[in-house]
Amino acid sequence: METHSAQHRPDLPGDGAHSDAEVALLDLSGTVVAVNEAWERFARENGGDPDRTGVGTSYLGVCESAGEDPVAALAAAAVRAALAGQLPAPLSAVIPCHGPDGDRWFDMLVSPRLDDEHVLVGAAVTLSPRTDPPDREPGDVRVHEQLRIAAELHARVVHKLFAIAMDLQGLAALVGDQRTKRRLWAGVDAVDDTILAIRRTVFDLDESPSPPPGLRQRLSQVLDEVSAGSGLATTLAVPGMIDRSVSDRQAVDVAAVVHEIVLGAVRDVSATAVDVRLRLDRDEIVVDVLQDGSGRPTGHGHAPLPVDRWGGRWISEVAPGGAGRRTLWAVGLDPPATAGDR
Repeated sequence: METHSAQHRPDLPGDGAHSDAEVALLDLSGTVVAVNEAWERFARENGGDPDRTGVGTSYLGVCESAGEDPVAALAAAAVRAALAGQLPAPLSAVIPCHGPDGDRWFDMLVSPRLDDEHVLVGAAVTLSPRTDPPDREPGDVRVHEQLRIAAELHARVVHKLFAIAMDLQGLAALVGDQRTKRRLWAGVDAVDDTILAIRRTVFDLDESPSPPPGLRQRLSQVLDEVSAGSGLATTLAVPGMIDRSVSDRQAVDVAAVVHEIVLGAVRDVSATAVDVRLRLDRDEIVVDVLQDGSGRPTGHGHAPLPVDRWGGRWISEVAPGGAGRRTLWAVGLDPPATAGDR
C-alpha cells in the first residue's frame, strides 16, 4: 500500500527554486497523492489555491469540472488511458495556460506509474513551460484520435493477446520437456512484444513523416522504455560515428537485440544495473552488454531473431567473477546507402 504525506515528496523532479517542471503523481482513482514544489509554486503565483490543486484533489474531477474545455478533456483522456494501462510510453501534448501577462504554453507529459513489481499504481503528469508557440492547435486532435484508437484496441485485441500469453505461461510451467518449455516461453515473449508494438504504433502515428531515428536515439529510447519503473540503472556508450556507419535496417535490428537483452535484465529481479556499449571494430559493429544480478540467460538461452538473420558472433556467458552476465554480439557492418545506391 502506498502512503504519502500531505506535502510534496522531496525526491520528485522539479523540487527546488530553479526548476519550472511541475509534477503531480496520481493513484489509480486519479487522485493526486504527491506534487513537487514547482506545482505548488505555480498555483500560488497565479492566484490558485494549492489545497484545491494539490494532494487529495481528484485530477480527473478538476478536468471534468471544466465542462467542454478541449484541453481539460484531452488531459483527462490521457490520464484515463494511463490508469487503464493503455499507454506503452509517456504521451505528450501541447496545452495552453494563458495568464494576464500574455500567452503561455506547456508541454504536458502523461505516463503510467509502476511499482517495484512492475504493477500499475497510477499515473504521473508533468507540465514543462515552452519557450515557443506550438505547431498544432491546442487540444491536438491527433492525440485525441490516438487515445481513442488505443482504447478500442485494448478492448478488442490487447486483452485477448494478454490472455493468450497467460495461457502459454501456465502451460510452460506444466511441461517437463525443456525444448517445448523454451518454445512456449518464446511464445510468451513474442505476444508481449506484439502488445507493445501495437500500442507503440498507435502513438507513432503522425500526419507528417519524419526521418527515422539514428541508432544512438533508438538505443536511448529502448533503455528508457524497457527500464521505466523497474529501478534498473542503465548506461549507454556509443561512438560518435555510429549513425553514419550503420544502415537503417541494421539499426532497427541492433536496437531490437539490445531490447531483448535489457528486458532479460529487467526480468531478473536480482539485477540492479546494465551497461550497454557499442563499438566499431574495422568492418564490424560490436554490441557488448554487462548486467549484474544472477546472470539469467537472455531470451531463455536463445539468441534474439535478428542475430539469426545477420549472423556474426553471439556470446552469452556468466560475467567474469561469476556475478551477472555478459552478452556480446559482433556482426558485419551494413553501411547506409549512398545517393547513388538509391
